[in-house]
Amino acid sequence: MALPPFRARTESAGGGADLSLDFRAEPMYRWKRMAGCTMAPSRSKHTMVAHGNSLFAFGGDDGHKMLNDLLRFDIEKGVWSKMSVEGKSPSPRYHHSAVVFGNSMFVFGGYTGDLYSNTNLENRNDLFEYRFDLNSWQEWSTVGARPVARSAHSACVYGDYLYIFAGYDGKARLNDMWRIRLSPEESTTPATPGSAAPTHEWQEVSQSGNHPPTCCNFPMAVASDSMFVFSGHSGAKTSNDLFEFEFSTGRWTKLTHRHMIDGGDPPPPRRFGHTMVAFGNHLYIFGGSADNALPGDVMAYDLQADIWRAVEPHGNSQIPTGRCFHACAVVDSGMFVFGGTVDFSQNIKSTDLFRFQLAVIPSCSLHSDYARFYQSGELTDLVFKIGPEQKSIRAHVAMVAARSKYLRELILRKRAALDTLVDESPPTDYATAPVLELHFPNANFAAFELVIAFIYSDTISHVEYNSNLGAINIEMITHAYELAIQFNLARLEKLCELLILAAVTVKNVLSVLRIVSALKLGNLKSDCLNFIVREGNYSEIVGSPELEQLEQGLLVEIVRRQQMPQQREQKLSPVDSPEGSLDLDMSNFFQGMTGAYFFDVSFVVHGEVFFAHKSILAARAEYFRAMFRSGMQESKTTRLSAAIGDVMPSRSAFASLMWYIYCGDVGMPPEDAMYLFSAPHFYGFTNDRLQAFCKYNLEENVSPRNVLQILEAADRIQAHDMKRHALHVTVECFSKIAQSAKLKSLKKELLLEILNALGEKMTNCQCSHSAGSASHSGERLRAYESKKEKEKEKEKEKEREKDKDKDSKDSKDRDTAERLVERTTREPVRRDKHDRRFRQYLLEQAENNFPPSDRAAESGVSRHPNSVWRVSEGSSRGRGRQTTSASAAASSVGSGALDDADSPLGTPNSASSGAAAGSTSASSTLGTGGSSGSGFAVALAALQSTTGSAPASVGASGSTVAAAQPTALSSSASAVGSTPVERARSPTRRIMSFV
Repeated sequence: MALPPFRARTESAGGGADLSLDFRAEPMYRWKRMAGCTMAPSRSKHTMVAHGNSLFAFGGDDGHKMLNDLLRFDIEKGVWSKMSVEGKSPSPRYHHSAVVFGNSMFVFGGYTGDLYSNTNLENRNDLFEYRFDLNSWQEWSTVGARPVARSAHSACVYGDYLYIFAGYDGKARLNDMWRIRLSPEESTTPATPGSAAPTHEWQEVSQSGNHPPTCCNFPMAVASDSMFVFSGHSGAKTSNDLFEFEFSTGRWTKLTHRHMIDGGDPPPPRRFGHTMVAFGNHLYIFGGSADNALPGDVMAYDLQADIWRAVEPHGNSQIPTGRCFHACAVVDSGMFVFGGTVDFSQNIKSTDLFRFQLAVIPSCSLHSDYARFYQSGELTDLVFKIGPEQKSIRAHVAMVAARSKYLRELILRKRAALDTLVDESPPTDYATAPVLELHFPNANFAAFELVIAFIYSDTISHVEYNSNLGAINIEMITHAYELAIQFNLARLEKLCELLILAAVTVKNVLSVLRIVSALKLGNLKSDCLNFIVREGNYSEIVGSPELEQLEQGLLVEIVRRQQMPQQREQKLSPVDSPEGSLDLDMSNFFQGMTGAYFFDVSFVVHGEVFFAHKSILAARAEYFRAMFRSGMQESKTTRLSAAIGDVMPSRSAFASLMWYIYCGDVGMPPEDAMYLFSAPHFYGFTNDRLQAFCKYNLEENVSPRNVLQILEAADRIQAHDMKRHALHVTVECFSKIAQSAKLKSLKKELLLEILNALGEKMTNCQCSHSAGSASHSGERLRAYESKKEKEKEKEKEKEREKDKDKDSKDSKDRDTAERLVERTTREPVRRDKHDRRFRQYLLEQAENNFPPSDRAAESGVSRHPNSVWRVSEGSSRGRGRQTTSASAAASSVGSGALDDADSPLGTPNSASSGAAAGSTSASSTLGTGGSSGSGFAVALAALQSTTGSAPASVGASGSTVAAAQPTALSSSASAVGSTPVERARSPTRRIMSFV
């Protein structure tokens, strides 16, 4: 079912920002093939920029020669065009750079020359400006030092400066950075093409920090006042590193891949010839050549969480094949990919254009919310006493019980001892429970603090992940590893193991071996022994003085391990298993019996009770945090309101809200999203992630399966625009939902609205059907003419002009005829001479528009020598307006025979068939109001009265028409009418049946 374009701006329940719904929007992360460029060669190593609602592609390589054409793609119309530009264009080139600033596109450098003859090949350092408003090129002249000529570099715009970085100069790869000011404050580009260009000056940018290696064929993107560079071709140093350059400080930072500790997916493999764009708080990477492969996946780097994520494309996607040296640009929320090399072996290049729907999705704040709540120290109800000094670490019972089975059992036993837990049934009030204390006199305080921090954040991010960890830090981590085993924290156990193994070196391995052996950590001990006997490490470690201080038992184990066959080294792998993760533990805690023993607050939603935990609610929502720490009556009650503002959500919607609060789950049916899109503003969530998913949920998933639920929810929260859209979908799909049980359960008012909407649709359909029946023949004629007009656009325009001229001429003819009729009716004196002229004028008009001989041949009606068609006598059945005596004979005259004989559909009516026989009659429905031929009817009546004929009547309903033998026109009167069919045809053609 195709729905009309619809855009709704729905008011949020209970206040808060409005949610803009666009039902024409593309589904999130969907690939869509656009119109390919067929007017220009396929290409790679080109550039593409976005300006307004258009894409501009320049230059490149088609496999045989370099290009310097400028192509434009109109996104709204989906049409490619080749620009005819003014001024001096850049020479054909590829591996250049292009950026947009203001109303101009700037092209710098690149590789030029003749590929076919392999002559004049060189890198360039020229700078050209293309003005979109003037459609002209202009080369910039510069003074002072300039960047060395280069290609395969990258460029960006920050502020009013153009920055270029790295590239290849024909001999070596580069990593220098230059900039040039583009704003008109220092220099003004000429407003007319061909005039002298002002001078500009390049500046070399000073760089510091962890500098990227020399590289080429890499992308660059600007986000959050920084420039990001990922991978590229660096020879032996080619890697998959991501670097950040801060414009304010001029300092480079290498962003370490902490996916093994912080979660997320592994970074993309090293590659070159790929693209990278910034959108929202993410960097999106596509394509490139990765170790002789052409990956076609999309990877996203979260700038807030500092993790990589593989983007799963929408199920209904037209996914492009892998490619490299393509071009990419972002317009609105669409990432457009054009061209590129799709097969290296065959040197196949592409003209395809694809669109990838991006989405502004705030990062999940589950981990950071819980970690921030722990650091605040608010609303704590649990204290750990650590070590002989009895140092305190404050925490929350619900969080600790959710993550560790061992600690949960300790808490329950402690409560039982204090008689706060009456029985094993879930209690409902722990608001007045005293603060619990748990003692661990033999634990390491730093290690225990690391464990508690992990419980809240699911990571150990404050520990530096590098190979320079000292023995003291490793000792602390090994103690944390020991606690992780004791507390049944499987994920923390794996993280500690990864950290220790990543920190082991030749210099500290013996110290680590001694520590893990003392703590009886068998797995880590075996890993250390394998590291010692590894080829390349053994000789250096055996010769070290630390070996002499090692215990005898460990020395024996080293010797024995050295005699064993070498085992294959296991690579470090990220902790990507959901087992023991924060979101899974919180999910189980919310829905299972483990959390039921610690509930301290409840909600009632339409008769159903939902239990929850105050500390978790306060950690995730500022609304609850302010309530519980206020000291007012609400902070002491155990029964809270579930209303979101003035709206009470459904039971399903409130359950979805609790799932989001506890474990960050955003999966929900669209009808729940109707209630929850205002929840982030009402409850004060950290960001609008929930609202963003509600928006996409409603835009993509309104269907006959759930439209009634959405209609009911929209009616309940008074979302009028959404309700109108749901009503529209209901009416359009009513045949699919008429027997649904949900329809029968709707309230009476909604059912009446559905019936009214159905009635309006039926009324509109009936009106359209009646109008269509009355003008069916005219519609067939127009459909035929429209079909011919669509063959070529130019011919269609010509036909329109002809029709306009013809209508204007007919209008003038009618005006002339009506003026003559008025004159003849005002002057009763017979004027034969004038009447003959008038009749001759009508006949000439008929002859000019349709040759009588051809018309007679088509219809089978004989032609009188005096050019008068004989009309048989008959009786008019319609109500007419008589001009003389009522006893005179009446004749009805129609034009159906001639009109149908001329029909392009080739279907003559009964009148034309009867005309060939000479006596058969046919009926024709006649109309009165608004007829374009009414002036001709009056003209014919006046014409007959002036020739002494019987009185004429102008018919209003129907008459019988037949063609017979020629006779004098004055022998009968005529009843003249016009039908809707006749009104659709040319009035000048009707004259032939009237005369």
